Amino acid sequence: MQQYSYLTILIMSVLVPLAYSFHPKMKLIRWWKTILLSITITAIPFIIWDFIFTKFGIWSFNPSYHVSFKLLYLPIEEWLFFWAIPYASIFTHYALRFYTPNFKLTSTATKIIGMILLIIALSLAVIYCQRWYTFVNFSLFSMVLGYGLFSKQTYLQSFFPSFIIVLIPFLAVNGILTGSFNFDAIVLYDNSQNLGFRIFNIPMEDFVYAFSLLFSSILLIEYFNPIEKHLTNDN
Repeated sequence: MQQYSYLTILIMSVLVPLAYSFHPKMKLIRWWKTILLSITITAIPFIIWDFIFTKFGIWSFNPSYHVSFKLLYLPIEEWLFFWAIPYASIFTHYALRFYTPNFKLTSTATKIIGMILLIIALSLAVIYCQRWYTFVNFSLFSMVLGYGLFSKQTYLQSFFPSFIIVLIPFLAVNGILTGSFNFDAIVLYDNSQNLGFRIFNIPMEDFVYAFSLLFSSILLIEYFNPIEKHLTNDN
């Protein structure tokens, strides 16, 4: 049964958010086409990145904890990851926007935090340009954050605090995947390609990876259909 470990983690992660998407009050499922399209578009470059990094051994997957079927070097669970985890996280973000519409940062706080993070990210990308996971991650994070900071700041004001909440289940799920809490690691990293700094057993780069993945999806969702405005008006 341990070969279904990765799949079980994904199912457990998305099960409750998906079920509550049908809740008659918020009813996020009414925008399923917009959300699915945005998640899929965002997933494409991340899957290509995943394929390249897996092929060159920058990370790998423990075969004891996923099913044997692979596509482009990636276990089928890794493909499903790019829909299950973003959906669960996006549901959390929009649930917070619906039930606590004032749970957001001020424009000034967003600018200060954003600029500090941007300077740190750009510095790390330059200093560690020979470590591929660090370089690609912080470079992409800088672009996504910079775009949000200078063009879509209102979305960043609400996403910053909701991302902190999303990090709670992220620590649990990614902690298990990376071998924290006395579990065997499902995802294995070549530490010569990252900073070597971990929280639990999660590489620091995974946190900015999550930010880029999720905020990119939010930006696309709001471009296709301003769900945030609809939810706050419905409440």
